[in-house]
Amino acid sequence: MGVEHGGVLYRGSVSWTANEDAVKTLDVPLLGLGDEDQYEVSIRNGSAVVDVTVDVGYMAPVYASDTSPRGAVACTTVDVGDKVTCVGHGLVVGDAIVFGTVAGGVVVGTVYYVVAVIDADNFQFATARGAAAFTVDITAGANTFTIASEFFVLTSLLVPKFVAASTTASVAGLVSRIISGWPFGPTGGRLSFMKSAATAAIFGCVVEIRRL
Repeated sequence: MGVEHGGVLYRGSVSWTANEDAVKTLDVPLLGLGDEDQYEVSIRNGSAVVDVTVDVGYMAPVYASDTSPRGAVACTTVDVGDKVTCVGHGLVVGDAIVFGTVAGGVVVGTVYYVVAVIDADNFQFATARGAAAFTVDITAGANTFTIASEFFVLTSLLVPKFVAASTTASVAGLVSRIISGWPFGPTGGRLSFMKSAATAAIFGCVVEIRRL
């Protein structure tokens, strides 16, 4: 049974501890809205000190070509030639990958980018597109890689700090947007929160998505 009109589809929050200056994220699940549906996204800033910028978008695998989605692929990092060997890897320059082990000196979970395709079975990678090939160290050996996902920003919202009603110009610290259709990716969306400045105050932001 679907959510009634006016009902809450999603509610989430992020928070910062004292002096914390990290980017916070919320992953929004697929909500089952159609192209004709409307919903309201409301974001409340709990700080009286800083504004918060919220990037709205989605995570998606990065394919520079029509590489098909797949799970972990067995490969070998090779220090001679600073390359990765994988029979029929199917990658092209620009594809983003994540390694499954530290073999070769890579960091598990870090996104690397294919910067050179030597042949159908060998490629080189780097920490950024267009950078020099990564130097594979002597720990090279059996590894795996998966196609990585990146954050695609669709729009950004500025949520101002709230100003108490006792002042001459009160500000609610709330931003609401009415959106038609599902603006995120096929598996859900992501909200990324960034403070405008460092602050010693502990505060948070609350997000609510309501069907209209």
